[in-house]
Amino acid sequence: MTDEPVPAWGRSMSSLERGLAILIAIADQGEVSAASLARQLDVPRSTVYRHLKVLCGHQLVEEDGGLYTPGWRAIGMSGRNLTNTILSSLALDELVDLSAALEETAVITVRTGTHAVCLRQVRGPRPDHVSFRINELLPLHAGAGQRILLAHASAPLLRSILSRKLGTPTGLQVDPEFLRAELRAARQQGYQISRGELRRGALAIAVPVLIKGEAICSLTAAGKQSRCDHPEWIERAVRLLRASAERLSDRITAADEHMDSGDVPSAPPSDRRQEERP
Repeated sequence: MTDEPVPAWGRSMSSLERGLAILIAIADQGEVSAASLARQLDVPRSTVYRHLKVLCGHQLVEEDGGLYTPGWRAIGMSGRNLTNTILSSLALDELVDLSAALEETAVITVRTGTHAVCLRQVRGPRPDHVSFRINELLPLHAGAGQRILLAHASAPLLRSILSRKLGTPTGLQVDPEFLRAELRAARQQGYQISRGELRRGALAIAVPVLIKGEAICSLTAAGKQSRCDHPEWIERAVRLLRASAERLSDRITAADEHMDSGDVPSAPPSDRRQEERP
């Protein structure tokens, strides 16, 4: 990757200034090595590593294969925060409709670095609905909504994930060969199913939202296995999710065109937003 110009205050910077300069450089460039940061900022590599350790510890930065990317806590410090805010607004109508039609929780998830984040959800109407935390950091290899994003990720990221010891938040072990097969199937059939990987006793079905072949986000329907794990519900959920993903893809494309012309897409009507359950 080509080094981008960064204000090089050099060795006259305070420790706080160095840390901020490193964080800004990573946010601006997307991914960068420690050696590149040291050259750009004119500081010793050991100093860069010391700051990176702190930034990683606070989840402001993630390390993957020697490259550093913005962590999920740093999303709000970059343009991605605006992008995710607009995406969340554009998706709300679809989440409301999916939750109402399936009587279960509907979720939109985006990838950030080597993880995924629950961007927004509309909880199901039942008292025992499945739910997630907004901005909850999720492993890419576990859960339908995350795995469908991994299925459309770059080859280097796939290799990195598959080289690790993999488990789920519920304590299940994930065999790399099983994961490879799941990712192939997800790409071929266009959806992914998971059982009990993020929440015990839960079933989730997810589809990607594609823009020019790239998975921008995923839409997921999640509910109790005791209610949802039968062919009729799964078939209906897949059909509704696919239709929602196509509509959301069209809305995102239209929003991009408006933004290119200098307009900012408006949020959905307030009466629809009131349907989002606490």
